Amino acid sequence: MIKKIFFDESGFTGNFRIKNKKFNTNDNDIFILVGIEDDENNNFIEDIKALKSKLRIQAQELKSKQILKRYDKFLPELLTIIKEKEINVFIEVIDKYFFLSMQLTEFLIYSPLMKNKNSEVNNPNARKTYSLFFYNFLSVEIFEDYYNLIHEPTEKMFTDFLKTLINIFENLFYECIIGSYYNKNYLLTFNQIVASIMDLLKNVLETYLEIEDYNKENSVSNMICSNFLPIGDYSYKENYYNSYYHLSCFVNIVKRIDEINKNSEIFLIHDNQLESKNILEKNLDEMKQGKYNTLLNNSHSLFFKDSKDDILIQIADVLAGGLRKTIENKLKLKNTDLSIKNLKEFNKACQINFVLPLETANKLDVILFDKEIKELFKEIKKRREKVSL
Repeated sequence: MIKKIFFDESGFTGNFRIKNKKFNTNDNDIFILVGIEDDENNNFIEDIKALKSKLRIQAQELKSKQILKRYDKFLPELLTIIKEKEINVFIEVIDKYFFLSMQLTEFLIYSPLMKNKNSEVNNPNARKTYSLFFYNFLSVEIFEDYYNLIHEPTEKMFTDFLKTLINIFENLFYECIIGSYYNKNYLLTFNQIVASIMDLLKNVLETYLEIEDYNKENSVSNMICSNFLPIGDYSYKENYYNSYYHLSCFVNIVKRIDEINKNSEIFLIHDNQLESKNILEKNLDEMKQGKYNTLLNNSHSLFFKDSKDDILIQIADVLAGGLRKTIENKLKLKNTDLSIKNLKEFNKACQINFVLPLETANKLDVILFDKEIKELFKEIKKRREKVSL
């Protein structure tokens, strides 16, 4: 049986990078990728055509900006159809800056080489918590060092980078930045997490040095640090470091699709957008080899198609654009009642995976972190505000 999944995105600026020690996202921090599974037996396409006729939409191609602006009933009615027909819609929603912290956590602390030394390897809460600490306590300069390391790795740069991270968290541990003003319970939790990160980073360094010594003794030539790093990328137009948030979202959706379609041949059909296409095609071999913690095989085929020629790619575009607009309005407190309603309808109709920092998740009423972490970061925020006065 062949399953077809149609992809489109919203918020892919193509130039998320570190330039002049600043993050540049064009004030566009949220990225969304949508994958819609086509099932010929549910007449979904016929329902879309009927909805277009009902709302008197004459345009041959559905473009999210025009549809969302001119036909406010289209999105809610589309979500109703998806829910009633039980269409599989997979969505990844990420904050681009927080993604960098998640990437750092995933490739360093959760490298396959660390499985025997990381007791938290299967604990998703630990992953999110460590990423949150990286997000809050690492500077742009540290992330710039990380990307310099990714693009031109050397063994010395890698060890220096690890030692810098360890030093940062050692300083945090000893400074006790929230204990002076607040309940000692918060200080205890804070220091436990910082100590855990410190120990994990030391384990990474220790493991790396063990492998390096083994390779030297056995005359093995291998860039060991590449096992702890993602594959680097440059923009095809400019010499800036790009972050593979699109690739990560694509891989996550493929893994979710595989979980419910174990014996199917999967056709992955993406909108034919130049930079997205470059990124996916360039890394196809790495994905097949499991580099991104997935394993595309002979059951997966990747295609690119112009959105004007396929209504399901157009629907993926409308869903991605509609959800991003809903999220942005909610964060900016615009059209609040409608935003809350639309977000609830999205959650009912679609399978959404959120990768967001704590403050953004709280504003969207998305539960991603446990109560203890929420309370801890409330105290951290208070402490920062008091210090800045």
